[in-house]
Amino acid sequence: MDAKHIEGDLWSFGVVEADSGRDRLELRYIGGKDTGFYFHELVWEKNIDGKWERFKTLPANQFSIENTKKAWVAGVHALEPKKGQAIIMVAKGGGRVDYSWCSYDLLGDSVMKVLQNCKDPYEKYAG
Repeated sequence: MDAKHIEGDLWSFGVVEADSGRDRLELRYIGGKDTGFYFHELVWEKNIDGKWERFKTLPANQFSIENTKKAWVAGVHALEPKKGQAIIMVAKGGGRVDYSWCSYDLLGDSVMKVLQNCKDPYEKYAG
């Protein structure tokens, strides 16, 4: 995945737009090419009068997976704004990291269902 610099140490690691074109979900990391990147936030924005405005933000310190000490968002695939849901790649673990594509409730901040377990962080969503 290609990272796009936003400002300072903030980088975009993926954006998906809803079919309507009025909502988008962006995965943001902090860091740098020399220091490494770390999940910072997942931002849901709405296009209001031609300008993107934050609607919902899920910061790294509030993202958690039940029974998991360390978890982060590793990718974004789709956004369904009418349902308040997204398909995101979740990474879990410390030494050994497991990746999976999950249906995520953006409004309730919770994984709804694991859709696909992945062999590596580069595996595309097959659904």
